Amino acid sequence: MAEKRLVINNARCKACGLCIYFCPKEAIVLCDEFNEMGYNFVDVDDDKCVKCGTCQTICPDVVPKVVED
Repeated sequence: MAEKRLVINNARCKACGLCIYFCPKEAIVLCDEFNEMGYNFVDVDDDKCVKCGTCQTICPDVVPKVVED
């Protein structure tokens, strides 16, 4: 069975906060670092994340994506 993981495309993140707000497990946080566009980007706590895909669905810039390994 393939294992799922959440991949964050930091370069596309505009720090809108929608994924943070809607994450049911509070697994996504805003980093102190900046991407090339000058935005703080998000990061995921893999221990909290259940790979439900809510963040992927809500993000207007397709930053988080649940993938299978």
